[in-house]
Amino acid sequence: MTNDDTVLEIRYSRGKNFLGLLGSLSFVAGIFWLLKIDPGDIWGSLVFGIKTHEKGWLFAICILLLGGCIVGYTKFIFDRRIQIRVDKNGLYLRPGLNQTLLWQDIDDIYLTSGFFPFYSKWLPMVSSVNLTVKNPSKYRKTGLTALLSRLNRGYSRSDFQLAPMLFEISRKNLLAALQSAHQKYASTPNKFLKEKQ
Repeated sequence: MTNDDTVLEIRYSRGKNFLGLLGSLSFVAGIFWLLKIDPGDIWGSLVFGIKTHEKGWLFAICILLLGGCIVGYTKFIFDRRIQIRVDKNGLYLRPGLNQTLLWQDIDDIYLTSGFFPFYSKWLPMVSSVNLTVKNPSKYRKTGLTALLSRLNRGYSRSDFQLAPMLFEISRKNLLAALQSAHQKYASTPNKFLKEKQ
């Protein structure tokens, strides 16, 4: 993370994402142990079509989830490009957008605490910093982010969500940096500078 008086640059956190990768591996290993699944039996049923285990479908789901987590977290661990830049020009977002949101286009900045209120107390890492913009069609998202954005819109009512658990910054510091920059650089009244829980 690079920080001076005028520019804040944020990258993915190697440590946080490595812990996420270990957590994913542990979760899948726990499922295997709890259900007493023998991967050797499942492999035979998947490759050779021999029905050796009644939980073969569960093994396949675990492998797909594990593969997705390994690919995702490995990408985050080794991607050292700047993902978020806060400066006088606006808020640059690489994930899913790869362009700069102008400060005057941002309407609201707030923190949400996940799907359930108790998340913020026991699991603060699931919180996200949310942004709403005045003209969402001006900023087109790409790939999987576009689909997830449509799904999240119904839950969080935001156009953009930033998950601090992926980055080299805490949720409170990210929220404070965005709100401070918006207040400093936007030409619109800053009636929204509050944290929504």
